[in-house]
Amino acid sequence: MRLLRDSLFPQLCLAVLVACSGSDDGKQDGHEAADPATSGSDGSASDADADADDAPSGYDPELPEASSATFDQARTEAALALAIAGLSGLSTDPVFDAYDAAMAGGEGYCPAYYEQDGNTFWYASCTTSTGTWYDGYGFYNYYEDYMVDGEGNVWDTEYISGAATVREATGETFHVGGYVQRSWTTDENNWTSIQEGLFGSFQADDAPADTWLGRGEQPSLYAYRAFNEDYGLAAGGYVGFQGSLGGLGDAGQVALNTDLMILGTTSLGLPCQDEPGGSITVRTEDGGWWDITFDMDAERFVLTGDCDGCGTVTDAAGAVVGEACADFSLLLED
Repeated sequence: MRLLRDSLFPQLCLAVLVACSGSDDGKQDGHEAADPATSGSDGSASDADADADDAPSGYDPELPEASSATFDQARTEAALALAIAGLSGLSTDPVFDAYDAAMAGGEGYCPAYYEQDGNTFWYASCTTSTGTWYDGYGFYNYYEDYMVDGEGNVWDTEYISGAATVREATGETFHVGGYVQRSWTTDENNWTSIQEGLFGSFQADDAPADTWLGRGEQPSLYAYRAFNEDYGLAAGGYVGFQGSLGGLGDAGQVALNTDLMILGTTSLGLPCQDEPGGSITVRTEDGGWWDITFDMDAERFVLTGDCDGCGTVTDAAGAVVGEACADFSLLLED
Protein backbone atom coordinates (compact mmCIF):
# COMPACT_ATOMS: atom_id res chain seq x y z
CA MET A 1 0.00 0.00 0.00
CA ARG A 2 1.58 3.29 -1.09
CA LEU A 3 1.03 6.34 1.13
CA LEU A 4 0.01 9.54 -0.65
CA ARG A 5 2.38 12.52 -0.05
CA ASP A 6 1.54 15.10 -2.27
CA SER A 7 -1.13 22.49 -6.82
CA LEU A 8 3.85 52.03 -19.10
CA PHE A 9 1.87 53.46 -16.18
CA PRO A 10 2.10 57.03 -17.47
CA GLN A 11 3.39 59.79 -15.26
CA LEU A 12 1.86 63.25 -15.57
CA CYS A 13 4.43 66.02 -15.85
CA LEU A 14 3.54 69.73 -15.72
CA ALA A 15 6.03 72.26 -17.13
CA VAL A 16 5.41 75.85 -16.11
CA LEU A 17 7.24 78.51 -18.12
CA VAL A 18 7.24 81.98 -16.60
CA ALA A 19 8.27 84.69 -19.09
CA CYS A 20 8.74 88.14 -17.59
CA SER A 21 9.70 91.16 -19.61
CA GLY A 22 11.35 94.13 -18.00
CA SER A 23 14.59 95.27 -16.55
CA ASP A 24 17.10 93.06 -14.88
CA ASP A 25 16.21 94.43 -11.45
CA GLY A 26 12.93 92.50 -11.37
CA LYS A 27 10.74 95.60 -11.82
CA GLN A 28 7.96 96.01 -14.33
CA ASP A 29 6.70 99.48 -15.23
CA GLY A 30 8.15 100.86 -12.06
CA HIS A 31 6.51 98.33 -9.79
CA GLU A 32 8.02 95.46 -7.91
CA ALA A 33 7.44 92.19 -9.75
CA ALA A 34 5.12 89.88 -7.91
CA ASP A 35 6.78 86.79 -6.52
CA PRO A 36 4.93 83.78 -7.99
CA ALA A 37 5.84 81.72 -4.97
CA THR A 38 3.93 83.99 -2.59
CA SER A 39 1.12 85.45 -4.65
CA GLY A 40 -1.60 84.36 -6.97
CA SER A 41 -2.01 85.32 -10.56
CA ASP A 42 -3.55 88.67 -9.51
CA GLY A 43 -0.88 89.42 -6.94
CA SER A 44 -3.09 88.32 -4.06
CA ALA A 45 -2.25 85.68 -1.49
CA SER A 46 -0.84 82.48 -2.93
CA ASP A 47 -3.29 79.98 -4.45
CA ALA A 48 -1.26 77.28 -2.77
CA ASP A 49 -1.90 78.89 0.63
CA ALA A 50 -5.63 78.98 -0.10
CA ASP A 51 -5.56 75.34 -1.15
CA ALA A 52 -3.71 74.43 2.02
CA ASP A 53 -6.43 76.06 4.10
CA ASP A 54 -9.02 73.91 2.33
CA ALA A 55 -7.10 70.66 2.72
CA PRO A 56 -8.67 67.99 4.95
CA SER A 57 -7.33 67.56 8.42
CA GLY A 58 -5.20 64.58 9.25
CA TYR A 59 -6.84 61.38 10.55
CA ASP A 60 -5.25 59.83 13.58
CA PRO A 61 -7.59 57.14 14.93
CA GLU A 62 -7.24 55.76 18.41
CA LEU A 63 -6.28 52.15 17.99
CA PRO A 64 -6.16 49.57 20.75
CA GLU A 65 -2.76 48.41 21.86
CA ALA A 66 -1.66 45.28 20.06
CA SER A 67 -0.73 42.43 22.34
CA SER A 68 0.70 39.01 21.63
CA ALA A 69 -1.03 35.89 22.84
CA THR A 70 0.75 33.98 25.57
CA PHE A 71 1.23 30.23 25.22
CA ASP A 72 -1.04 28.22 27.44
CA GLN A 73 -0.74 24.46 27.19
CA ALA A 74 -4.30 23.68 28.25
CA ARG A 75 -5.75 26.21 25.80
CA THR A 76 -3.56 24.90 22.99
CA GLU A 77 -4.51 21.29 23.72
CA ALA A 78 -8.20 22.24 23.74
CA ALA A 79 -7.76 23.81 20.29
CA LEU A 80 -5.91 20.71 19.10
CA ALA A 81 -8.72 18.47 20.32
CA LEU A 82 -11.25 20.59 18.40
CA ALA A 83 -9.04 20.35 15.32
CA ILE A 84 -8.94 16.55 15.54
CA ALA A 85 -12.70 16.33 15.99
CA GLY A 86 -13.22 18.65 13.05
CA LEU A 87 -10.95 16.65 10.77
CA SER A 88 -12.57 13.37 11.77
CA GLY A 89 -15.99 14.58 10.62
CA LEU A 90 -14.90 16.03 7.30
CA SER A 91 -16.68 14.62 4.28
CA THR A 92 -18.08 15.91 1.01
CA ASP A 93 -21.35 14.02 1.68
CA PRO A 94 -23.22 16.95 3.32
CA VAL A 95 -22.62 19.19 0.30
CA PHE A 96 -23.62 16.55 -2.24
CA ASP A 97 -26.77 15.76 -0.23
CA ALA A 98 -27.71 19.44 0.17
CA TYR A 99 -27.11 20.08 -3.53
CA ASP A 100 -29.40 17.21 -4.52
CA ALA A 101 -32.12 18.51 -2.23
CA ALA A 102 -31.77 22.07 -3.54
CA MET A 103 -31.97 21.04 -7.19
CA ALA A 104 -35.04 18.88 -6.57
CA GLY A 105 -37.13 22.06 -6.26
CA GLY A 106 -36.51 23.17 -9.83
CA GLU A 107 -39.19 23.15 -12.51
CA GLY A 108 -39.24 23.70 -16.26
CA TYR A 109 -36.64 26.26 -17.21
CA CYS A 110 -36.04 27.39 -13.64
CA PRO A 111 -33.20 26.81 -13.56
CA ALA A 112 -32.21 26.50 -17.22
CA TYR A 113 -29.73 23.68 -17.59
CA TYR A 114 -27.74 21.63 -20.06
CA GLU A 115 -27.04 17.95 -19.50
CA GLN A 116 -24.79 15.48 -21.27
CA ASP A 117 -23.57 12.04 -20.21
CA GLY A 118 -24.67 12.60 -16.62
CA ASN A 119 -22.90 15.96 -16.35
CA THR A 120 -25.06 19.03 -15.74
CA PHE A 121 -24.49 22.75 -16.08
CA TRP A 122 -27.20 25.15 -14.96
CA TYR A 123 -27.59 28.90 -14.68
CA ALA A 124 -30.47 31.07 -13.51
CA SER A 125 -31.94 34.01 -11.75
CA CYS A 126 -35.51 32.85 -11.43
CA THR A 127 -38.24 31.84 -9.00
CA THR A 128 -40.38 28.72 -9.34
CA SER A 129 -44.15 28.64 -8.89
CA THR A 130 -43.61 27.29 -5.37
CA GLY A 131 -41.32 30.20 -4.43
CA THR A 132 -37.88 28.61 -4.68
CA TRP A 133 -35.32 31.13 -5.91
CA TYR A 134 -32.32 30.06 -7.99
CA ASP A 135 -29.50 32.49 -8.64
CA GLY A 136 -26.04 31.86 -10.13
CA TYR A 137 -24.60 28.85 -11.88
CA GLY A 138 -23.44 25.37 -11.02
CA PHE A 139 -21.73 22.32 -12.47
CA TYR A 140 -22.18 18.70 -11.49
CA ASN A 141 -19.75 16.27 -13.13
CA TYR A 142 -19.29 12.54 -12.77
CA TYR A 143 -16.52 10.65 -14.52
CA GLU A 144 -16.15 6.90 -14.45
CA ASP A 145 -12.63 5.56 -15.04
CA TYR A 146 -11.38 9.12 -14.81
CA MET A 147 -7.70 8.34 -14.40
CA VAL A 148 -5.18 5.57 -13.78
CA ASP A 149 -2.60 6.11 -11.05
CA GLY A 150 1.00 4.96 -10.95
CA GLU A 151 0.00 1.56 -9.52
CA GLY A 152 -2.53 0.87 -12.25
CA ASN A 153 -5.62 1.62 -10.14
CA VAL A 154 -8.57 3.16 -11.97
CA TRP A 155 -10.26 6.10 -10.24
CA ASP A 156 -13.80 7.44 -10.49
CA THR A 157 -14.54 11.06 -9.56
CA GLU A 158 -17.42 13.47 -9.14
CA TYR A 159 -17.58 17.13 -8.20
CA ILE A 160 -19.82 20.13 -7.74
CA SER A 161 -18.58 23.61 -8.49
CA GLY A 162 -20.12 27.02 -9.00
CA ALA A 163 -21.31 30.25 -7.45
CA ALA A 164 -24.97 29.78 -6.66
CA THR A 165 -27.67 30.35 -4.08
CA VAL A 166 -30.94 28.43 -3.82
CA ARG A 167 -33.49 29.78 -1.35
CA GLU A 168 -36.77 28.04 -0.64
CA ALA A 169 -40.03 29.88 0.09
CA THR A 170 -39.48 29.03 3.77
CA GLY A 171 -36.20 30.94 3.71
CA GLU A 172 -33.95 27.90 4.00
CA THR A 173 -30.86 28.56 1.91
CA PHE A 174 -28.26 26.49 0.12
CA HIS A 175 -25.13 28.23 -1.14
CA VAL A 176 -21.99 27.05 -2.89
CA GLY A 177 -19.11 29.34 -3.81
CA GLY A 178 -16.24 27.07 -4.79
CA TYR A 179 -16.09 23.34 -5.33
CA VAL A 180 -16.22 19.95 -3.68
CA GLN A 181 -14.71 16.85 -5.22
CA ARG A 182 -14.34 13.20 -4.30
CA SER A 183 -12.44 10.45 -6.08
CA TRP A 184 -12.13 6.80 -5.19
CA THR A 185 -10.65 3.49 -6.28
CA THR A 186 -10.50 -0.10 -5.01
CA ASP A 187 -7.55 -2.28 -6.03
CA GLU A 188 -7.29 -6.02 -6.58
CA ASN A 189 -6.60 -6.59 -2.86
CA ASN A 190 -9.78 -4.75 -1.86
CA TRP A 191 -7.90 -1.68 -0.66
CA THR A 192 -10.04 1.41 -1.08
CA SER A 193 -8.49 4.86 -1.41
CA ILE A 194 -10.60 8.04 -1.22
CA GLN A 195 -9.50 11.59 -1.89
CA GLU A 196 -11.79 14.53 -1.12
CA GLY A 197 -11.37 18.26 -1.67
CA LEU A 198 -13.44 21.05 -0.15
CA PHE A 199 -12.63 24.62 -1.16
CA GLY A 200 -14.77 27.74 -0.95
CA SER A 201 -17.83 28.80 1.00
CA PHE A 202 -20.80 26.55 1.70
CA GLN A 203 -24.13 26.96 3.47
CA ALA A 204 -27.05 24.63 3.92
CA ASP A 205 -29.58 25.69 6.54
CA ASP A 206 -31.13 22.23 6.68
CA ALA A 207 -27.84 20.32 6.97
CA PRO A 208 -27.71 17.92 9.95
CA ALA A 209 -26.47 19.69 13.07
CA ASP A 210 -23.83 17.02 13.69
CA THR A 211 -22.03 17.69 10.38
CA TRP A 212 -19.37 20.28 9.68
CA LEU A 213 -21.77 21.99 7.28
CA GLY A 214 -24.46 22.14 9.95
CA ARG A 215 -21.99 23.60 12.45
CA GLY A 216 -20.82 26.26 10.00
CA GLU A 217 -17.21 25.13 9.86
CA GLN A 218 -15.08 26.32 6.96
CA PRO A 219 -12.81 23.78 5.24
CA SER A 220 -10.27 24.55 2.57
CA LEU A 221 -8.32 21.34 2.27
CA TYR A 222 -7.74 17.90 0.82
CA ALA A 223 -8.45 14.78 2.86
CA TYR A 224 -7.22 11.28 2.10
CA ARG A 225 -8.27 7.90 3.48
CA ALA A 226 -7.13 4.38 2.63
CA PHE A 227 -8.32 1.13 4.19
CA ASN A 228 -9.17 -2.46 3.41
CA GLU A 229 -12.85 -3.01 2.72
CA ASP A 230 -12.74 -6.38 4.51
CA TYR A 231 -11.35 -5.09 7.81
CA GLY A 232 -12.02 -1.36 8.03
CA LEU A 233 -9.84 1.62 8.81
CA ALA A 234 -9.27 0.79 12.46
CA ALA A 235 -7.75 -2.59 11.58
CA GLY A 236 -5.40 -1.13 9.02
CA GLY A 237 -5.28 2.10 7.07
CA TYR A 238 -4.26 5.71 7.11
CA VAL A 239 -5.64 9.24 6.85
CA GLY A 240 -3.97 12.41 5.58
CA PHE A 241 -4.84 16.08 5.48
CA GLN A 242 -3.47 19.10 3.68
CA GLY A 243 -5.00 22.58 4.05
CA SER A 244 -7.00 24.49 6.64
CA LEU A 245 -10.21 24.27 8.64
CA GLY A 246 -11.79 27.22 10.44
CA GLY A 247 -14.90 28.05 12.43
CA LEU A 248 -14.22 25.46 15.12
CA GLY A 249 -15.56 25.69 18.65
CA ASP A 250 -18.68 27.31 20.09
CA ALA A 251 -17.50 30.81 19.12
CA GLY A 252 -15.97 29.67 15.84
CA GLN A 253 -12.60 31.17 16.78
CA VAL A 254 -10.46 28.02 16.60
CA ALA A 255 -8.76 27.02 13.37
CA LEU A 256 -6.07 24.73 12.04
CA ASN A 257 -3.68 24.54 9.14
CA THR A 258 -1.37 21.77 8.01
CA ASP A 259 1.01 21.46 5.09
CA LEU A 260 0.81 17.70 5.47
CA MET A 261 -0.32 15.47 8.30
CA ILE A 262 -0.50 11.68 8.03
CA LEU A 263 -1.70 9.20 10.65
CA GLY A 264 -1.73 5.46 10.05
CA THR A 265 -1.92 2.14 11.83
CA THR A 266 1.10 0.11 12.90
CA SER A 267 -0.32 -2.81 10.89
CA LEU A 268 0.91 -0.96 7.80
CA GLY A 269 4.42 -0.95 9.21
CA LEU A 270 4.32 2.54 10.66
CA PRO A 271 6.25 2.87 13.94
CA CYS A 272 3.48 4.76 15.78
CA GLN A 273 -0.24 5.33 15.45
CA ASP A 274 -0.67 7.47 18.55
CA GLU A 275 0.55 10.60 16.83
CA PRO A 276 0.82 11.80 13.24
CA GLY A 277 3.70 12.52 10.99
CA GLY A 278 4.07 16.17 10.11
CA SER A 279 2.84 19.24 11.93
CA ILE A 280 -0.33 21.15 12.73
CA THR A 281 -0.75 24.87 13.30
CA VAL A 282 -3.67 25.73 15.57
CA ARG A 283 -5.31 29.05 16.35
CA THR A 284 -6.47 29.28 19.94
CA GLU A 285 -9.52 31.25 21.06
CA ASP A 286 -7.34 34.14 22.24
CA GLY A 287 -5.93 34.61 18.73
CA GLY A 288 -2.57 32.87 19.18
CA TRP A 289 -1.13 30.72 16.43
CA TRP A 290 1.00 27.77 17.53
CA ASP A 291 2.95 25.27 15.42
CA ILE A 292 2.95 21.74 16.80
CA THR A 293 5.53 19.35 15.33
CA PHE A 294 5.24 15.67 16.15
CA ASP A 295 7.84 12.97 16.52
CA MET A 296 7.21 10.99 13.35
CA ASP A 297 8.87 12.11 10.15
CA ALA A 298 6.11 12.36 7.54
CA GLU A 299 8.55 11.80 4.67
CA ARG A 300 10.57 8.83 5.95
CA PHE A 301 7.97 7.42 8.36
CA VAL A 302 10.48 6.98 11.16
CA LEU A 303 9.99 7.94 14.80
CA THR A 304 12.29 10.71 16.00
CA GLY A 305 11.04 10.81 19.60
CA ASP A 306 8.46 9.18 21.85
CA CYS A 307 5.22 7.71 20.52
CA ASP A 308 3.08 9.56 23.04
CA GLY A 309 0.75 11.86 21.10
CA CYS A 310 2.76 14.92 22.11
CA GLY A 311 4.47 17.48 19.92
CA THR A 312 6.82 20.41 20.34
CA VAL A 313 5.11 23.80 20.23
CA THR A 314 6.76 26.84 18.66
CA ASP A 315 5.48 30.38 18.30
CA ALA A 316 5.32 32.49 15.14
CA ALA A 317 8.98 33.44 15.56
CA GLY A 318 10.01 29.79 15.71
CA ALA A 319 10.88 29.79 19.41
CA VAL A 320 10.03 26.66 21.40
CA VAL A 321 7.43 27.50 24.04
CA GLY A 322 6.36 24.08 25.32
CA GLU A 323 4.51 20.96 24.23
CA ALA A 324 0.95 19.91 23.50
CA CYS A 325 -0.58 16.44 23.58
CA ALA A 326 -3.76 14.95 22.16
CA ASP A 327 -5.64 11.72 21.49
CA PHE A 328 -5.62 11.08 17.75
CA SER A 329 -7.51 7.77 17.79
CA LEU A 330 -10.71 9.48 16.59
CA LEU A 331 -9.10 9.89 13.17
CA LEU A 332 -8.69 6.13 12.77
CA GLU A 333 -12.24 5.14 13.68
CA ASP A 334 -14.43 3.60 10.96
